[in-house]
Amino acid sequence: MTGGYALSYRDAAQRPESAGAKGMLLGRLASEGFRVPAGFVLAVGAYEEFCRAAHLDRLIARFAAAHDDPASRRALFDLDRIRLRCLKAPLPETVRSALLGALTQAGLFGVPLAVRSSPVGEDAAAKDAGVCRTLLNVLGLDALEHALRACWASLWTPRAVLWRRHAGIADRDAAMGVIVQRLVAADAAGVVRTRARHGGTEAVVVRAVWGLGEALTSGRAEPDTFALVPGAETLTLASSSIGDKAVIARPAVVGGITWQETSRDYRRRPALSAAQAVALSETCRRVDTILGGPAEVEWVRSGEDLLLLQARLVDPEPVGVPQPGASGAPDESQEAPSPVAVLPRPVPIPAQAATAPPWGADRWLPWEPGSGAAVSPLTGSLACLVAEQAIRETLALAGTHLPAGVDLIRCQQGQMYLNQAALDWALRDHLGIPAEEVALLLGEAPLLAGDGGVPRHARGGWRRRWRRWRVGALTARALALAAPDTHMTRRALARLEALDLSRQSDLELGDAFCRATDLAARFASRAIRHSLGHAAAVARLRALLDRNGVPHPDGAAAGLLAEPTPVPGAEVGRLLAQVAQAAATDPRARSYFHGLAPDEAGAEAALPRSAWQVALGGSTAGERFGAFLHRFGQGALPEGELAAPRWAEDAVYPLRAVAVLLADAGTGEGPRAAAETWMACRACLGAWSRLRCRALVRVARYGTRLWAGEWSLLMRQVAYARRLALEAGRRLARQGVLAQPEDVFLLQAEEIRPFLLGEGLAGDPRALIAQRRRWATEAPEPNPADAPEPGAAATLSGIGISAGRVEGPARVVRHPTEGWRLRAGEVLVAPALGTAWAPLLLRAAGAVIERGGLLSHGAAIAREYGVPAVAGLPGVTRQIADGTPVAVDGRRGEVTLLGTASSDPLP
Repeated sequence: MTGGYALSYRDAAQRPESAGAKGMLLGRLASEGFRVPAGFVLAVGAYEEFCRAAHLDRLIARFAAAHDDPASRRALFDLDRIRLRCLKAPLPETVRSALLGALTQAGLFGVPLAVRSSPVGEDAAAKDAGVCRTLLNVLGLDALEHALRACWASLWTPRAVLWRRHAGIADRDAAMGVIVQRLVAADAAGVVRTRARHGGTEAVVVRAVWGLGEALTSGRAEPDTFALVPGAETLTLASSSIGDKAVIARPAVVGGITWQETSRDYRRRPALSAAQAVALSETCRRVDTILGGPAEVEWVRSGEDLLLLQARLVDPEPVGVPQPGASGAPDESQEAPSPVAVLPRPVPIPAQAATAPPWGADRWLPWEPGSGAAVSPLTGSLACLVAEQAIRETLALAGTHLPAGVDLIRCQQGQMYLNQAALDWALRDHLGIPAEEVALLLGEAPLLAGDGGVPRHARGGWRRRWRRWRVGALTARALALAAPDTHMTRRALARLEALDLSRQSDLELGDAFCRATDLAARFASRAIRHSLGHAAAVARLRALLDRNGVPHPDGAAAGLLAEPTPVPGAEVGRLLAQVAQAAATDPRARSYFHGLAPDEAGAEAALPRSAWQVALGGSTAGERFGAFLHRFGQGALPEGELAAPRWAEDAVYPLRAVAVLLADAGTGEGPRAAAETWMACRACLGAWSRLRCRALVRVARYGTRLWAGEWSLLMRQVAYARRLALEAGRRLARQGVLAQPEDVFLLQAEEIRPFLLGEGLAGDPRALIAQRRRWATEAPEPNPADAPEPGAAATLSGIGISAGRVEGPARVVRHPTEGWRLRAGEVLVAPALGTAWAPLLLRAAGAVIERGGLLSHGAAIAREYGVPAVAGLPGVTRQIADGTPVAVDGRRGEVTLLGTASSDPLP
């Protein structure tokens, strides 16, 4: 053969280290005179040359160093990237030349081919079968090159990695030969087991189906079964049964295989005659003798010719015991133990590590960013992947490495969970970040009980102080580079957004999926470092105010941050208010928006998605609304949920927000408290402290603007991920895998990417989707476990996020779409604040919030609007009833209940 990369069957029999186990055994069969299809083996050297040329060795080395568990979410993503690199990289010219020469020498140019993987280190036993791929009916040189890359890529599926590690084979030693042989025009095909039990006697068992053997190995056809026992001189047929053989696998004209329904006559006809079954069994007994043990042999019949495709060693199998797939097929019958079921499923959260982590027991608590609504499986899986990688990368830069196998974030049945014990250990105990800064970041009390500032599980204090200094240096550098980093992210995202996804191949779509995920993870890591710097500046500002005797330093810090800064979320409310103002002077626009306003009972008129373009065409209100969608069309309810249509797709919510503002515009933006707060603080500060205070306020305000801009950019990335998911959903629906494209959001990212890589979806996706849809409807509405009972206290203490004091009747609004219930001058009581809540804050006198902290996006919007607000009050939406008079003091961080709810009914 040619160039050292292509081996003849005879050479393969002598060089198992180059041919792999299957290639070596096929070579032995050919050398012993058995009839096998013409072909050759592409040696391991070709794979190694390909890895060097495609720089796969570096990806593999990073994977091996980073992942002990190939079934973890991040490991699955990294394995997908390795396989994607395999599938995209071109063959080196030396390998391609050897392939062309081997095809010419074997007379295989222009004929249909079968391409079979032959990994090195596989022990040729059936328990290892089906780990790597086989591709049938490969037509043309381009398809052959793709088939080779697909076989090599299958070395890096989670199942293949797990099998190698169980066998003691290091990732760096993984290698594969590839068998290239003529595809036989099969009339029938199947599997022979040379030793099985039949009525207490050893027997040879033959299974047969019409057409290609894929119908058997996939379990889609019930095979004919023949049991033959030794006679006086030859084997005799002891029993036989005719299977249903409902489908036939045939070569497709365009390559690959196609499935045909078997005619009624052929279903009841045997695929082999008794004489053919006897002859095949005698042949396979010779294979048994050569291999030195029980064997499983794949065969094919073309006319009267019987050919052997491959053989492997097996353990004896009892006759009549149904095997997985009902076929005894090698590729599907020996499924790996439970760790091979690598796709994550919603399961009760268990203890993660075999040994106790340094923080003691894990503590999983619900984490409800944004609206608190249940998240879809796709959103949850991507959020866990991106956030976990970003947090770990940030901690690693600071010198902190979490133990292997520990998750920080999980998603179970639509609920996100944080491993708060691990985060507290990493941030407070290990890095020495004060609990106050942790509370600022997460918008709640310190994760674990305080202990006077003494770490509970940390190493020596000097190491912690060194890491603390290192974190400060990292965050300072991150803040300094924030502008160019954000610009680079915008450019990279713009390049992805410019792709016409409908014109991309599945592989190109998978590449875009992985690139977008990587971009989001890198962006999130930088955003975390920016947030740490922002939190450190605010924490030092609070400490400075506290040391100098400024009353209520938390609220004072919030007041000093209230200087007007352009926050994108606040612009949402302003632009919609401008649309309402324009509509107020335009009878046609005013009539349109009045028709959208809810009636007294809250009923809303149906709204066609394109109706606003017709109704507002040519009007100032229409132009302003179009400008709003151009800038904020990536918004949604909830903002971070991939399954939620973006406002650019469905503008119902912003249109109805305009209708509500038009009907009751409220008082607009209130006075900001910065000047007043500064005058109150100045009297307590010395000259140096005043300079220091101004410097910290500048850094903190910059951090606020930075975080608000980053949140807007993150929502653009979410919108792009939704486009990718819907395109994948449309392709799955066209293939009949999904009932509708939107069902893709009920799959996890780990289940979609293999489809885009050409590997299909495991199991029955429709059944899985139905199950997850039931989970979503049965999941209880998340509520904080420590929520107080209604009326439990007259004064509630939380975190003052926007200074000022106001009194008014409370209005509980659990979702922005209920915003029509809020009247001007009322105090908004809500689960959280975000971009979609901006129109409500324009009309609210004050805000009382369950979740959120001083650094949250909603806090920045409230400060920019001058709305006094207090956050960090779990369960407050259940404790305060509609109409209850309350006083909101953003400076003190207190909410006082001034009486009971009014008896007058409120809408």
